[in-house]
Amino acid sequence: MTAPRPAPSRFDVPWQGETTCRVEHYFGTPRVKFHYHPAFELMFLRGGAGKLIVGDHQSSFSGMDLILAGPNLPHAWACHKAPHTRRKVDFTVVLFTRESVGYAVLEKPEFKAVAELLKRAERGVRFSRAAMREVEPLFEELRRRTGMERMLACFRLLHRLAVRKDSATLVSADYRPARSEADFNAFARIVAFLHDKSEETPSLKEAAAHVSMSVPTFTRLFRRMTGATFIAYLNRWRIDRACTLLRETRSPVLDISLTVGFNNLSHFNRQFRLIAGMTPREYRRRGEAGWDPAAAGEPAANRGAEIRQPPTRARFRRMKRMK
Repeated sequence: MTAPRPAPSRFDVPWQGETTCRVEHYFGTPRVKFHYHPAFELMFLRGGAGKLIVGDHQSSFSGMDLILAGPNLPHAWACHKAPHTRRKVDFTVVLFTRESVGYAVLEKPEFKAVAELLKRAERGVRFSRAAMREVEPLFEELRRRTGMERMLACFRLLHRLAVRKDSATLVSADYRPARSEADFNAFARIVAFLHDKSEETPSLKEAAAHVSMSVPTFTRLFRRMTGATFIAYLNRWRIDRACTLLRETRSPVLDISLTVGFNNLSHFNRQFRLIAGMTPREYRRRGEAGWDPAAAGEPAANRGAEIRQPPTRARFRRMKRMK
């Protein structure tokens, strides 16, 4: 039996020399990084597919995404492993602090929109595809520039994003971060565990044992960190992966349901409709017709709608009669 993977926690950004704006680029490697740090992090993803976790928010990403996370806000990109997606991970990360921008500068009228954006970033901000296309050249410029030229490009990038009206806040108003470093580390290990077991059907008991907790203690922590039960969260995770496979492969729906951990096709179809708002076949047909779930803001599985708890059997029968 292999030892549990050490969980990341607080991350101290290794500033390069005297730079106040750090730019990193990653390509081709699936990553699971659940961490927080005192810097703002602007993440621009092109290619790849998987799950995004920011605070108590979770959703799928695929193709293109742009997220701004504020200081000490836990976040992670959990990329699906091949062959679940043909696309390789390619993303740029920009790190900066309030000190980088300047407290006095943020109080000036010209920077009002940027200051408001940075305030919203405390709960995570996701930008539209149109915004991503507009600022994509600025990310390329940031990678090329150094020193003052890079900082000026960072200002232009933040201003372009701040004046747009097509962004969404990710983390719920009720979100409270982990009460302790131990809680945060435990949840980070849970995220890694779910990613590693993505082709299996881990039980609540197995997940609790992985972080050396009793089931009641695990359940309380999980509910506090995600706002959902373990089963509801796991079903959402599986349906997110199913959406990626439906978009990017021609595998039969039955094979996909088995791949993501559902042993019963009827149960898979029911959960898919509950979370995604349509059947798997309809989801695939829309994709083939050129429908873009990211641009359309649906289905729920792909744009971060709140996790809905499965209805009771009696409530489910009432829902069917109402249709």
